[in-house]
Amino acid sequence: WGSSSLWVGRKYFDAVMNYRFFREPVLDFIGRAAIDAREFDRILSRGRIIYPDEGVRAMMNLLSSHDTERFLTAAGGDIRRLKLAMLFSLTYVGAPTIYYGDEIGMTGGGDPDCRQPFYWLWVGESERVQLHDYVKKLIRLRKGQPCLTGNFERLVAKGMIYVYRRYLGNEEMIIVLNAGDKPAQVDIPLGSSSECYLDMLDGTRWQASSAGERRLTVSVGELSGRILAPSNSR
Repeated sequence: WGSSSLWVGRKYFDAVMNYRFFREPVLDFIGRAAIDAREFDRILSRGRIIYPDEGVRAMMNLLSSHDTERFLTAAGGDIRRLKLAMLFSLTYVGAPTIYYGDEIGMTGGGDPDCRQPFYWLWVGESERVQLHDYVKKLIRLRKGQPCLTGNFERLVAKGMIYVYRRYLGNEEMIIVLNAGDKPAQVDIPLGSSSECYLDMLDGTRWQASSAGERRLTVSVGELSGRILAPSNSR
C-alpha cells in the first residue's frame, strides 16, 4: 500500500493503490460509459489535488488487481475499451501498473476468479497478440518520452471526449481519448508554436491552424485515442 511518513503530526501514505481516483473513474468513463468527460475530469482533478504532488506522481494506477474483477470483464469484454484504458494509464500522471494478463486480454470475475493461472496459449491467438504488441508500444513511449512523466494540463472535457497535455521543459505530447461509440472530430486549443503534430500510434500528421487562436483539429475513431507529438521535434 505504500510507506508511511510523519507530516504535521499525522501519518499518511506516500502512495497507495489508486482505486478511488484512477480505477473507478477510468472504469466508469472508458469501461462502461457511465459518466461523461466532465465528470471524469472532476474526479481525476480531485485526486491530483488532495495528495502532495510527489504522492500523485508515485500513485499506483491500476486497471485490475488481485481483489477486483478484471477490467476487460468489467468492460463487458470489449477489447477496444481495454486498449483505450491502457493508453490512458500509460500517459497519465502516476505509476502505471499492469496486473498480469491484462496485456493479453485475460478475463475474470471477483476474487478468486481474477487470479486464474496465466494464459500461456495467447501467442496462438491474433487478437491477444495484437493487444500485447499495442501495450508494448505504449510502454516504449512511456519510457522513451520524458514529458509523459512531467506536468499535466487538461485541454478538452466535453461529451465523451477527453484531451490533455503532458509536458516537461520544451517537450510536450497531446493525448486524445474518445470513449464514445461514434467517431468524432476534436478541436484542441494549442499553447505551443508547433505547426504540425504526428500521431505516435498510427503515423498520421495533423496541421495546426495559423489564423486567429492557434488550434489543432483532429479526427478520432470510436473507443480509440491518439498520442500527438510536435513533428518538428521528431
